Amino acid sequence: MQEWANRPVDEDLFLFCTNLYTAAARMTMPVENPEARPITIEGMGTFAFKDIPMNRGMMAVTKELIDQGVDEPTRTSMCWRVMNFGDVLNEGERFARWFRAGDRPGAVSVAEALIRAGAVAKIDFSKESATFDMDDVARHAAQIEARLESEANDGDASGDEQ
Repeated sequence: MQEWANRPVDEDLFLFCTNLYTAAARMTMPVENPEARPITIEGMGTFAFKDIPMNRGMMAVTKELIDQGVDEPTRTSMCWRVMNFGDVLNEGERFARWFRAGDRPGAVSVAEALIRAGAVAKIDFSKESATFDMDDVARHAAQIEARLESEANDGDASGDEQ
């Protein structure tokens, strides 16, 4: 499990999955009620996940990854990263440079570089509960921010030549 969870995932797919998770969790897209999909575990019984935002979001992400044919180790890493990305968001002071006021009162906009860092940052399993290595998140976010700015500048420069 640790090896799979620590596997970096594609940044673009992670960005897509975090947006999918949010849309499903907030019900701004059609979603299946998790309670309508009970699972049976032999010798234990039949269980269903409650219809709560996290379960709706993770069900949508898992279904999408399976539909795209993503292998199990990558799905495991992606789901762990999406489900635990809130740990990064809870570090508001540390990552303040990547937060801006959102469109709605009280809403916060998160820079793409910080989200993308969640796709590749190391997971620290040395504590009681696994969490992102926040130093690694910061390092990757800064590198990704520089890369995205460079790509944007290269795009602007090529647009000027036309």
